[in-house]
Amino acid sequence: MSDQARLNFIAAVRAGETAEVAALLRRAPGLVAEIDAPIVGEEPAVVVAGRAEHYDLVDLLLSAGADINAVGPNSDGLRGVLHSSFSDRQAGFLIERGIALDAHGAARWALSDRLAQMLTTDPDLARRPYVNRYSAMPLLHQARSPEIAALILAHGAEIDVRDTGFGGTAAQWGLVEISFRPGLSRYLIEQGGAGDVILYAGLGMTDRLSAELNRDPSLVHAKTGLPPLVPAPAPRGHIYTFMLGDATPLVVAAYRRQPEACALLLARGAEVNAQETGFTPLHWAAAFGQESLARLLIANGADPSIKDNNFQATALGWAIHNDQAGIAKLLAESLPELSLYEAAYCGRLERVKALIDADPSTALGPAEYPGGALRAATLGNHLEIVRLLLTHGADPSLQSQDGRTALAIAEEKGHGEIAALLRG
Repeated sequence: MSDQARLNFIAAVRAGETAEVAALLRRAPGLVAEIDAPIVGEEPAVVVAGRAEHYDLVDLLLSAGADINAVGPNSDGLRGVLHSSFSDRQAGFLIERGIALDAHGAARWALSDRLAQMLTTDPDLARRPYVNRYSAMPLLHQARSPEIAALILAHGAEIDVRDTGFGGTAAQWGLVEISFRPGLSRYLIEQGGAGDVILYAGLGMTDRLSAELNRDPSLVHAKTGLPPLVPAPAPRGHIYTFMLGDATPLVVAAYRRQPEACALLLARGAEVNAQETGFTPLHWAAAFGQESLARLLIANGADPSIKDNNFQATALGWAIHNDQAGIAKLLAESLPELSLYEAAYCGRLERVKALIDADPSTALGPAEYPGGALRAATLGNHLEIVRLLLTHGADPSLQSQDGRTALAIAEEKGHGEIAALLRG
């Protein structure tokens, strides 16, 4: 097998090109003989394909003799993917293809019968962590639901055990992980697990939140990366800091869409424009279309002109990006003037005209976001603004960061007149 054939194989696997991989396997039998050899990041081809959710490619590799349970020198293989995946389809696919299921995989995907059988056979599994390159992760942290947590606790797990890499409890992980598990976190707290002001704010447990603030009023200004919320340093930083940055309880409550907790925190003196994470509470309210929360925040002094630290966008920009028309209208009314992008989405034709008259090149959009105004007007279904922008040279072929043109947006949203205009 030539070095070039191997390089071509690696490139095709990384790109998810199933047909090309099939052709290479036919032309270079040596690839089949070494099909489980590490290729990318010390991982075998089947792991690279499975991690990227290239399902047809995984099946092709398995048909050529690849081992679904193959691992690399420093890789847990697809078993590690199963432990960390947030995709039901990905997990189901791997389990159907025969991935070696252990207790951590069964807990994460709520396979209660399989987990119960494992724990009956070996009760020590409830207290045995899964060790990877990042942390020793307790089984309880993988619990998908209160029912799974109850099963693990019944076999002797400690309710407040912490992982070694990020120093978090299972309740804390349930709050901040992408696969938000509020039911799990509430259950653990109700069963006597430790809580804190961030957990209570993010879960909307206002009675406990109020009691915590009564005990220590200064906690309304607490930050996730600092004591007392982080009792001891963790090798990779506490899970709160890793996932949320130095967030305040109000930011977390807004992020997790807990308006009653937000109201309580504001009444206790929380800083409404707190931006330690880069995003204010108003940014989160806008992103999720929480109009009543946005009104509450604005009434308490939220500044809609503040831009986030990551994308340099106002809360209105976030609302537009997520096509939250109702809250976009509210925020537009709170701003003294709108950018072209904002005005285009909100249907402010006169404002768009004024901006173009002042600088006709503005219709093309800023260099860092070309075509943004045209896509915004399309998203907001404002035909006359789309027509005006096209007249002044806006390019309908330009794509957003997620690869969509204005025409693609119009077709996706069912804006037929705009779609026809964009087709020419």
